[in-house]
Amino acid sequence: MDWSQVQARLYDLPPTYLRSGNIFTWLQNSYAAGLTWFTQSMDGLALQYDFNSAQGNWLNVWGSLFNLPSQSTETDTTYRNRIKFTLQLGRTTPVAIQLYTQDALGYQNSVSEDFTTVSWSMTLTSPITSNAYTTLANNLGVVRPAGVPFLPIYIPSGGLYLGSINYLGAPSVTGAYLVESTSSVLPIISPNTAPAQSTLPTTYLTDPTLNPSLA
Repeated sequence: MDWSQVQARLYDLPPTYLRSGNIFTWLQNSYAAGLTWFTQSMDGLALQYDFNSAQGNWLNVWGSLFNLPSQSTETDTTYRNRIKFTLQLGRTTPVAIQLYTQDALGYQNSVSEDFTTVSWSMTLTSPITSNAYTTLANNLGVVRPAGVPFLPIYIPSGGLYLGSINYLGAPSVTGAYLVESTSSVLPIISPNTAPAQSTLPTTYLTDPTLNPSLA
């Protein structure tokens, strides 16, 4: 409640309990100030209990319930959407990996399988920084198949042509040779996946006093 709502309740008393004059007004205002801070804090706390309205570190607590920590560059909205998407997404298939990378992490990509080596690889459609592909590879732990070899991430780099070749007495020839348009990066990742297991103390999940939904 805000100041006006608290004050309205303090003055909603029988006339016997009300007084006129500045002293009584000051006393009522002091009550209103303390109660306003209290009610606003409780209202804010109630918002953080709701996943859809939680913010900042409170949203990180929700992520910890599912072993999905936030990234340094994520906004609350992006992080909330990633948690929802990850919990509802399928696992292990190329389509699941591709959708997770695209919709949860924000990287347009394609995923292909190599049945000869029983492995898979990913090709991005736009370049990213070296730190970003390391983070990307680590985030795939919640969706990729455990123990299946992971071939490189292919990242676009440069143009399609080597350049111009000049011959003596002849016009220049543009794009005489094609060059590799992608570079491959092979990040070191664990052979195990990281399922959505809570990283919070188990007391939170089992104590009905802390978690009223269990009562």
